[in-house]
Amino acid sequence: MVRNIKRLIIPILRCLILPKEVYSKDEFVSLIDKAIECRVKRLRDCVKIKLRTKKYLYTYKAKPSEAEELLKMVKCPIKEF
Repeated sequence: MVRNIKRLIIPILRCLILPKEVYSKDEFVSLIDKAIECRVKRLRDCVKIKLRTKKYLYTYKAKPSEAEELLKMVKCPIKEF
């Protein structure tokens, strides 16, 4: 019975975990290989790049020129928002 409860609760808890912001370009590049999906949101002065892994959603803010370099390295599907 306890196992059944854990099977129900764990997926719900994973959805409630907040995204993690990455501040280092090198750390973000290391996460690219683990990514399942990449989401890009272009704002006026910066670009938010979001990498979805199995466990977490990682976000990184970059300048538009830097973002283009990073997006060339991404191998997973890219969605523009």
